Amino acid sequence: KSHMMRLFHLAFILLPVFTSYAYAIEFKSIPLHAKHAEKVSGTIPFIQGKGYDAYNHTIKTEILNTFDQPNWWVSMQAQKIYQDQDYLSYEMNYEISDLTTRNKSFYYTIDLKTKNNITLSQYLKRHHLSAQKIQQKIIQFVQYCDQNIQDESCNDMTFSNVFWGIDDPRAIFDLSQNPNFYLKKHIIGINFEGSKYTYALEYNIQTHELH
Repeated sequence: KSHMMRLFHLAFILLPVFTSYAYAIEFKSIPLHAKHAEKVSGTIPFIQGKGYDAYNHTIKTEILNTFDQPNWWVSMQAQKIYQDQDYLSYEMNYEISDLTTRNKSFYYTIDLKTKNNITLSQYLKRHHLSAQKIQQKIIQFVQYCDQNIQDESCNDMTFSNVFWGIDDPRAIFDLSQNPNFYLKKHIIGINFEGSKYTYALEYNIQTHELH
């Protein structure tokens, strides 16, 4: 009986440790402080947790170097999409205006064990998922929409801007060259970039369906 009481007491002590670990990494969207603040504004990602100082500094520097320019109007928003014990996915949405207006989203997935972004190829290889099969699904879907533009799943302005008139879809949809993806439960979101917009297709790893 005393042995059981000691085990129970130990479990009671350790429970807050495990609970706090599960919530030790938190995504935050914080204001951007740009040099050209009159033209560049919005929020950027900030990962609150031990060991993420380098990551936060790198992503902030990349964003400022790319978009903090005097000849652009840029509004950006950072938003978390998904988090589990292994990965955290977030979106950066940009509205960019110069001679024209572009609205694009880019996605990042962090491996919480290494504290670095993981590419789509790395994720597929780690989880024994076939890039070739997923790529073929994407090609079939886009080719179907090219012939059935009035279909509800295809009749979308953003979709048309990104995928319309592709001559060689295999070159466009080479997943080994596309690091831009996000995760949801049982879902891999794969992002593609057009001239004015981006469009993400979601692949269900359980049903192998694309939408």
